Amino acid sequence: MEEHGHNDIVYLMHPSIIKLARYDVAHKTNLRDLLFYYLLCGCSLNRTASLMYMHRNTVMNKLNKINEIIGIPLDDGFVRHRLIISCLVYRYYSDYMHMTIQL
Repeated sequence: MEEHGHNDIVYLMHPSIIKLARYDVAHKTNLRDLLFYYLLCGCSLNRTASLMYMHRNTVMNKLNKINEIIGIPLDDGFVRHRLIISCLVYRYYSDYMHMTIQL
C-alpha cells in the first residue's frame, strides 16, 4: 500500500474469486467460502459437507452454481492452487485487516 499509494488488493486475486465475491454480496450467499473449503478438502464433497455443516447435495448444488458463475474447470491443479491463494488473500484482507475490498 505504501509503495503503490492504493490498497487495490483485488489485482492480486484470481478474477473468478472476484466474481464469486460479487455474487455473494449481491445474493447474500457463501459460495466463495464453499469453494475455498472444497479446494482445501481436496475436492471432496463429503469432507466439504462435513466441514461446512451442510448436506452433500447442498454442496453439490452450490458447486454447480459456482461452475456456472466462474466457468472454469477445477480439474487443473494450477488453477486450484491460484484459487486457494486468492481466497487466502481475500480472507486475510477482510477478516484480519478488517478492510473492505473494492469489488
